[in-house]
Amino acid sequence: MLSVMPTARPGAPRRLPLALAPALGAALLASAAGAASEAFVRSSRPLGPYVEVQLTGGVEHALLAPASEVCARMLRPEARVSFVWRGFPGRMETGGERCEAAGILVLETWRDRLPRPRVPALPRKTARWQLLHRDGRLALLRGRFPLAPLVGMAGAHDLVAVVADDETCRDVVEGQEGSLEYHAAGRVAYRLAAGATRGHVLGYARPPSGSRPGRSPGHPASLGFASLRAPLARRLRAWAWGWGRVR
Repeated sequence: MLSVMPTARPGAPRRLPLALAPALGAALLASAAGAASEAFVRSSRPLGPYVEVQLTGGVEHALLAPASEVCARMLRPEARVSFVWRGFPGRMETGGERCEAAGILVLETWRDRLPRPRVPALPRKTARWQLLHRDGRLALLRGRFPLAPLVGMAGAHDLVAVVADDETCRDVVEGQEGSLEYHAAGRVAYRLAAGATRGHVLGYARPPSGSRPGRSPGHPASLGFASLRAPLARRLRAWAWGWGRVR
């Protein structure tokens, strides 16, 4: 059996070093690799390049799946599927077809399944993103979310975060940079702060297959030539002035 903190006193909360969170989290959640549980699709609805699905029965999961033809066909409401614990966060199978889950929703549930990470009381990291999709109910933000591995999601350098598309997240949805907070306990696992709003992060997902990440705010390719001309002109003038004085 793997001991996360061998020196911890009996009865103390389990603590997991931050660097091990994605690897150990995935390992624990898939400890019965290949084991399957029968489940029913309680609900499903499209969400941009994903299908938002709620499973019930042998497992209780809220997931995001790719909006592929196979996944859309499999994940109709009231359909019966096998949920297989392979990879993270798992996959659905039925009738010889397979749909790999792309992400997780209700992050508090996934957080509480893992050993508590060894992090400061309220860790914060700078997140950067661009809007991928919004529909008046939810918004998808693609970018860098450094604390996502604390719930088992690898690839924090390029992930999609799910937030509400309402006034509580207005500045987040319309912004491109903010502070990502992780809460080790309580009703909210993550908050994303930008401007005057601190939005509740509802989920994380791998980016849609075949898509390219957008440029981070401040990346030269995202600024365009016009925004570079003024600084470049200032540097050229300074160089010319200095060269004239030397001569």
